[in-house]
Amino acid sequence: MTIPTEENHIHFIGIGGAGMAPMAQLLHYNGYLVSGSDQKKTPKTKKLEDLGIKISYTHSCKHIQNTQMVVYSSAIKENNPELVKAQKDKKNLLHRSDLLHLLMQGKTSICVSGTHGKSTTSALITHLINAHGTPSISIIGGETKGCNLKNKIETAHYLVAEADESDGTFIKYNPKIAVITNIKSDHLDFYKSYANIISAFSKHLTNLEKNSGTLVYNADDETCVKLSQKVTQKISYGFKPSADIQCMSYNFKENQTFIQVATKEHKLFMNIPIIGKHNIYNTLAAFGVGVALKMNLEKVSSSLKNFSGVKRRLNLIYNKKQIKIFDDYAHNPDKIRCSLEALSNAYPKHEIKVVFEAHRYSRLKTMYKAFLQSFKKAKFVYVLPVFSCGEPHDPQFSPRQIASDLCKYGKVKAREIDDGEESLRTIKEDLKPKDILVSFGAGDANNISFKLKNDYAKKQQKKE
Repeated sequence: MTIPTEENHIHFIGIGGAGMAPMAQLLHYNGYLVSGSDQKKTPKTKKLEDLGIKISYTHSCKHIQNTQMVVYSSAIKENNPELVKAQKDKKNLLHRSDLLHLLMQGKTSICVSGTHGKSTTSALITHLINAHGTPSISIIGGETKGCNLKNKIETAHYLVAEADESDGTFIKYNPKIAVITNIKSDHLDFYKSYANIISAFSKHLTNLEKNSGTLVYNADDETCVKLSQKVTQKISYGFKPSADIQCMSYNFKENQTFIQVATKEHKLFMNIPIIGKHNIYNTLAAFGVGVALKMNLEKVSSSLKNFSGVKRRLNLIYNKKQIKIFDDYAHNPDKIRCSLEALSNAYPKHEIKVVFEAHRYSRLKTMYKAFLQSFKKAKFVYVLPVFSCGEPHDPQFSPRQIASDLCKYGKVKAREIDDGEESLRTIKEDLKPKDILVSFGAGDANNISFKLKNDYAKKQQKKE
């Protein structure tokens, strides 16, 4: 299977997906005629439309007429009319992961997998490669600068990919460098058990070893350490003295993190414009890739201070002395806990209030107790209705019930809200000087954060 010649028509079903949009953009810039369909307009689809990509907001057989290739993701249901028609007409039909695998061919591919930290780690690696001036392309779910999607596919030396493990398709890849950030329980609607998650990562590393690749792994994650025994060439990172790349000390100061890192040959100081212990791990992982690629480590450490971050990864969207508003994509218990700890450590004198939108009923069913325990660093949680991603409504997970259970079992104050004006007024009335508001969720939770940000900004302009 090969990608058709330039200017052939490639159609993406669900083009606004996190893993689909960057590949659509890359192929568009490389001269392919790209079109797509999705259920609704989003910032991602608007960005693609602004580039001139035609997107339909219905699913219809007519959308794939005159196409040479159709790309779909695991989020697309089997009865989708475009998918059914493509199968019936025996179109060149590829899963998203198969297209990504094709794009990796002939390049030094760097795959980043793990329960959390993939987007930021991938973006940090991309930043380091760009600082060294080597042609590359990065396919990352989160929005970040420097992905080089305008670069020609055939001339890129490196391809950095966020190797999403949620649907098990990352076992198709044969990377030259594999980064595993951590392995926790998640996506149990697909894997059913933690043992199956471990098995999938094991297969991923079998592919790496067959390709004589290098593993960069978290030495503080027991499962990562056990699986690393499958690989000959490896670099570990973490806080333990046994790690090849060790964080010796660190200090948070508002939106800056200062780190001292030691390898066998070097001791380096780094300043990164992101906060949280989880982001120290992400930085160490990227540094590990720098070691694997034999980069100038002094240049690596100095360039990190200019890292621009990833959209929706603890983004500070409103910053005044009295009130700070953050937006974060966190949608599983570990991610929420890590982000709250990051804010608590960086702003110890502030109280943290959360707007929470759970992502998928299936995730709540398999991880509900863990969710209830993940908000311990929060002062108050405002609970939105579940962002279902098309799953059937489940009345046992109403926002009122989740709020009640957070109060009872999570030991944190909570209440249900919607995204209406009354809820906005309630939150504004509750916020007081030295408060931090953070929105958590992979859906529309940040609508509230941005509405509040705009309201505060307008008031500030009137005062000035």
